[in-house]
Amino acid sequence: MLQPKGWSSLRRGAGVPCERKVAIMPKDEPAPSNYMGKMIRFPISSESSRSQGLYEFLRVSSLIPEDQELITSTPGTSAGEALSILRRHDLDFLPIMDDGSLLGVFNYETFCDTIGHLRSGQKIFDIQVEECLSDLEVVLSTTEIDQALPKIQRDGAVLIGESRNILGIVTLNDALSYLWELSELFIMIRDIELSTRSLMLRACESEETLQECIVAVLGNQLRDGPPSNKANTRRVSDLTYGDLMTVLTNGEQYGRTFGRVFGKHRPLAAKTLQPVGDIRNKIVHFRDEVSMDERQVLKDAHRWLQRKVRMTR
Repeated sequence: MLQPKGWSSLRRGAGVPCERKVAIMPKDEPAPSNYMGKMIRFPISSESSRSQGLYEFLRVSSLIPEDQELITSTPGTSAGEALSILRRHDLDFLPIMDDGSLLGVFNYETFCDTIGHLRSGQKIFDIQVEECLSDLEVVLSTTEIDQALPKIQRDGAVLIGESRNILGIVTLNDALSYLWELSELFIMIRDIELSTRSLMLRACESEETLQECIVAVLGNQLRDGPPSNKANTRRVSDLTYGDLMTVLTNGEQYGRTFGRVFGKHRPLAAKTLQPVGDIRNKIVHFRDEVSMDERQVLKDAHRWLQRKVRMTR
């Protein structure tokens, strides 16, 4: 059976013109007559920006989950029916529309606030949702994320679009999920590099001993480097990731010092940690997309180092 006119889902696409589609409703989940929705595809950057090759800053529309269904209802919906919609679709907010205009949003909190004022014996699930509404700010899809985040933190969500054309909703969970996806790789390479440094220091037992190892392996490099860098290059924090790996996997130094905490098998340590260097450079310099195989390399190195850190405590 087809969904009622206007039912759809909201998806995000890069540089794709807005598009409306009718979706198919599951047979075992009939929709009430006042159950509505839309499908919109948000262009990430404007035509003028793309044609000029300009960088487009992140917009709040980027936070909308790709599989989001924008579910709305009308003022005559009963509270019981609205609660059923929230539960069935795992929603936090249900926008209530009246003749195409936003009246407010229904959620569990507004329902509980309302029934606290009802007379004893009144059927709480029969009241209409128009009696149980609160407001959420409506922001344009082109609003930059830093302007929208304070509103999302304060209210738990924002609506996207205009009061007569609600295109989607971004909840606090949506924002956290998107920002974690965006930052996960940076956090992993940070953990990998800093934990490698700390384990090298633990193996040497003092900064002076670690500096001696660095000089022993990179001595010629230090002597031939720029004068301004020579004084500080002995510090592990001043080494590039490539230099860090050169010092760590040096046969003599590994066997005498670093093998105590990184394990007896130097080839295994090198195979686990050295491939991180090229992936790290790709990430921090925003060169190309990181492949699934490269993500797995980072995860494997991250987990391997986590175990080494636990074993040294």
